[in-house]
Amino acid sequence: MLGILGDVNCIKDPEIHAQVFDYLCELWQNLAKIRDNLGISLDNQSSPPPPGLIPPLRILTPWLFKATMLPERYKQGKLHAYKLICRIMKRRQDVSPNTDFLTHFYNIMHQGLLHQDQDIVNTIIKHCSPKFFSIGLPGATMLILDFIIAASKVNACSSLNAPRVEAQILLGSLVCFPNLYGELPALHPPTSEVVLTKFPDVKEHVIKTILISARDEPSAPARCVALCSLGIWLCEELAHGTQHPQIKDALNVICVTLKILIATITYLLPSTESSPHQQDKRLVVSLLLCLLDWVMALPPQTLLQPVQTRSLPEKEQPTKTLLSCIYKVLHGCVYGAQSFNSQKYFPMQLSDLLSPDYDPFLPLESLREPEPLHSPDSERSSKVQPVTEVHSRIQQGLVSIAARTVITHLVNHLGHYPMSGGPATLSSQVAENQDNPFCESADLGPELFHSPNLQFLVLNGSTLLSVYQIRSESGVPGGGMTAGLSSAPACVRVIIRDVAGKHSWDSAVLYGPPLSSPNSPTHTFSPHTQCCYEANVQSCTPQGGQSKKLGVSREDSREGRQEDTETEDSGGREVEGERQGFQGEGRGKQALKFEEEEKGDQTGCEEEASEEETEKNENCLESEGHGESSLEQILAPPLAKRVCREAVPAWDSLTEGDDALDETLQYLGYSSPECLQRAGMPLNIPAPPPGCVSEKQENDVINAILKQSAAEREFVLQVCARCALLLALASAICLILWLIIFILAICSTTLKCCTFQRGEDLNMKAMQQAEPETETPQSPFYYCRLLINILGLNSWEKRSNFHLLRKNEKLLRELKNLDSRQCRETHKIAVFYVAEGQEDKHSILTNTAGSQAYEDFVSGLGWEVDLATHCGFMGGLQRNRSTGQTAPYYATSTTEVIYHVSTRMPHDQDYNLTKKLRHLGNDEVHIVWSEHSRDYRRGIIPTEFGDVLIVIYPMKNHMYSIHILKKPEVPFFGPLFDGAIVDMKILPTMVRATAINASRALKSLIPLYQNLYPLENTAEESLRTFSFSYGLCLTISYEERARYLETIVQHHQELTTFEDYAARVYSPAPCSHLS
Repeated sequence: MLGILGDVNCIKDPEIHAQVFDYLCELWQNLAKIRDNLGISLDNQSSPPPPGLIPPLRILTPWLFKATMLPERYKQGKLHAYKLICRIMKRRQDVSPNTDFLTHFYNIMHQGLLHQDQDIVNTIIKHCSPKFFSIGLPGATMLILDFIIAASKVNACSSLNAPRVEAQILLGSLVCFPNLYGELPALHPPTSEVVLTKFPDVKEHVIKTILISARDEPSAPARCVALCSLGIWLCEELAHGTQHPQIKDALNVICVTLKILIATITYLLPSTESSPHQQDKRLVVSLLLCLLDWVMALPPQTLLQPVQTRSLPEKEQPTKTLLSCIYKVLHGCVYGAQSFNSQKYFPMQLSDLLSPDYDPFLPLESLREPEPLHSPDSERSSKVQPVTEVHSRIQQGLVSIAARTVITHLVNHLGHYPMSGGPATLSSQVAENQDNPFCESADLGPELFHSPNLQFLVLNGSTLLSVYQIRSESGVPGGGMTAGLSSAPACVRVIIRDVAGKHSWDSAVLYGPPLSSPNSPTHTFSPHTQCCYEANVQSCTPQGGQSKKLGVSREDSREGRQEDTETEDSGGREVEGERQGFQGEGRGKQALKFEEEEKGDQTGCEEEASEEETEKNENCLESEGHGESSLEQILAPPLAKRVCREAVPAWDSLTEGDDALDETLQYLGYSSPECLQRAGMPLNIPAPPPGCVSEKQENDVINAILKQSAAEREFVLQVCARCALLLALASAICLILWLIIFILAICSTTLKCCTFQRGEDLNMKAMQQAEPETETPQSPFYYCRLLINILGLNSWEKRSNFHLLRKNEKLLRELKNLDSRQCRETHKIAVFYVAEGQEDKHSILTNTAGSQAYEDFVSGLGWEVDLATHCGFMGGLQRNRSTGQTAPYYATSTTEVIYHVSTRMPHDQDYNLTKKLRHLGNDEVHIVWSEHSRDYRRGIIPTEFGDVLIVIYPMKNHMYSIHILKKPEVPFFGPLFDGAIVDMKILPTMVRATAINASRALKSLIPLYQNLYPLENTAEESLRTFSFSYGLCLTISYEERARYLETIVQHHQELTTFEDYAARVYSPAPCSHLS
């Protein structure tokens, strides 16, 4: 039919020419719809084969190419021709175009993008965006510089009707190309001729244009896209470690540094407090939450860096740290901007940030396009009933409660998240019934109210405290609370429920170091030493007889008595003397022979003298008199010790007669055998005599010294014996006299008792004062009361902020309800895999695995968790493995994300497939990985939800195109946008951040989400209404948690007098467990 008309470009009238091309655009649109409906599953249970016949979508291109060459008076027709060419070529091509076609196409595009007529440039930019570079046309990168120049022209024009958003999308889709290609061959822009030139500075051109748009773009949607493009480029450069010099400029524009956030909040807070608009307060709250994410992501060393300020008063004061500035701005948000009037609490000004890298007074063009980001007349919003906004005390102090939450979060988690429980655990899982000796139930029950060791309290009207006393662990040093310190027999457990979550602390009274006892380490041997000692004692015991004290003569009775006295008085000295049997107190023949016999058994612990030295020692001992021989045996010089020392000799472990140097050398030789001069030769063996002294001279000197020492010892013993004899006689006489006096006193008392009246007691004998025994407190709440008193909460001044909670079953229900709620923002996101040729629900849901690139992408979204043991947010998944064994999970200290991955969930039965579809379809954000040659259609997975679809298409150059489908009422979110192109290095991170922001944007549309718990209803009823109304597993945010806590306090706080309060703290349950 079209062929009958002939060449439409021969029409002379420009208006008719334009009408014909306008009709051709409409005709092609119908052909495109016909092609889109071919090959679609009718029952959504199986995918039909590809169609054999398809509409000829490129049949009109010869007319279109020729129309672009017409004179200026055919401008309207030329615009229609350019529009239709762009629409044809940005589609997925069923048949790849040949080289001749592409040559004509690129030539026309090159001339059109560089055309002097701005309308032609606007038309090409508008209809090529956003998919031109994502469909992978061969040689499409040749037009990169042309598109950069054309987008710059669009941004520079003053018309607000220009395709500004489309221009920013095209520029944003190019930010990852330079790192992939390096030097890109492109058409030379200044000339319209086809001349290829390599341009290494494509990245600089792209970023320069985006930076200008981010500062000066008057259109709000276009500036949002530009800022998102800068964010993607920053992540790309940081991931590749390029150290690009324009990173600082990008940070300067998007203001994402921590110092900028602090200064911005300081600047906005005074005007926000006086503003009647709620949106102004929401802006500051968003900045505070962004500040929290920044602080938690940075290491403490960075936060403790000093901050240089330019204000004069600050220079006289000590240098502030970044963390102190953070707490100061949070302090101002809690107590009001008037606290900034004091220099002590002022964080920093914008002028303090002025530096060569950052200009805090960067001029930004005002927005001039007040376009609404969402439509209120959408299908979802029409189903939501309007709710009257309730301005509670929480909402009126929105900034204050947000700042308190940030402060509490930083105090609890800064520097030590995740804790030992893993990132899934942020709040304590401990309840009041656990470790409670007065409660046997497995859950919170009414019997807790009768526990004499438990009390429920409220602090400052916003924090719930449960204080109860538990037993300390038996058989563990310090009761399991400390490393051996003496502590009380009971511990105090405090469970805190506040706006930041639930926390549990155990405390104990620490008395000090453990008391010394005979079993303490300073009075006992090491196991190895004790073993060696017992072996030595047994070796000295002959068969059938008792053990001998080797080296000690029994001939002298005085020496025997002295030895007995020393043995009885010193206790451990006898053991020590026996332990040193072979080393210091004489060397009899029998002992020396035994040493030779036991030489093989004591290898490594002893070193015997040689046979020559043994014979010489025997000769020396036999040559002396019998009495002198005994004393010389006592004072004989020690040889190598037979007992191995395994511990370092300390001053308090050495007994009298021990040589510290000898003990140290012995320990070194045992613990470090590499220090021995000769193998097997201990370090405490005396050195050989000097060369100028003969062995006989050395022995003579030793014998002379021993004789002198023995003579002195004998003299001392004789004097001591005489004195002992005199003292014994005196003691005997005194004992006899005292005995006589005692007998006379008894007789006299017996006689006098007969004369006194009955009942009179004349026993005036003084009783010995004994040390009192340790008293264990009988009250099961004693240590709790002691802790509360130490914290100062029992004082009269704190009475207005510290109250009791009324104990009833309703309180327990609300506590359990509060504990069952997550303390972080939670999101559940569906992930689908679409293989080549899959056009129906059944084939997509029955995929059990995907390509390697898909699996790598899913592993980058989060880490795998076992659903049976996972203690974090479940998102409706079951622990009984009916919804799969594992799932990807991601968590920070403020956010939790669980992914419902279609390839991880079972589908072996129709019931499981239906259950799988229910979990996936009820998620509002869907991530679709499509390897199909056709675009993904929203209706393949039938669901009323799925308001946002993030579709990922792998490209031939190993990059990934992002296509975002969202309902009209959903506001803008980022960082990825429709048409973005990224590489695999940042793809999982960017997609995760975009999905989380999309979920937040959807939650912001729910009217009841901000007014979830009106104060007229109980928290439990409000939670039930919310869950049944929306069917969403939304987590209580910090605002709702604060409101929930406020409701519990209002309903259960018990107003009592100080006397009643003190009595209840002294005894929580006075009528129970009186024993």
